[in-house]
Amino acid sequence: MHEKFRILVERLHEKYEVLTQSEPLSAKQLPPKERGAGVYTFSDNGKVIYVGRTNNVKKRFAQHTGDGAKHNQAALAFKFARQILNIPKPTYKPDEYSRANLMLSEKFMETFLTEKRRLRALEFRFVEESDPTRQALLEIYVSEVCDSPNNDFDNH
Repeated sequence: MHEKFRILVERLHEKYEVLTQSEPLSAKQLPPKERGAGVYTFSDNGKVIYVGRTNNVKKRFAQHTGDGAKHNQAALAFKFARQILNIPKPTYKPDEYSRANLMLSEKFMETFLTEKRRLRALEFRFVEESDPTRQALLEIYVSEVCDSPNNDFDNH
């Protein structure tokens, strides 16, 4: 392994341990913006269901879980609402299942709001990592080790 890359990955497992062994945080316990860059998880009964990364954890948590968060902010809740309502995967065409059209559906909007609130109630953990390359590697590492079902590193 190249030395430069080895240095980037040498502390991944240590950060993973800190993240997964930490106590869940509430919105009020999240670090302020200046200490808010890193990797986070949403877990359901101890099982990691999603791993993400951010430069502002308070803002990102609010985007995932806030009642007023838009579809492009609360992408995970949007994905869950699609799954619950058996809506096909996006085709990125302006059809009945486009994001814009789904946002006009009362039933979809109710489910979307319910999912944002459900995410708010899940276990949320965070570990600081300010370096963007290490952050990306840590997100992938945690997702793979925890077998997170909602992370997708495929090209679109």
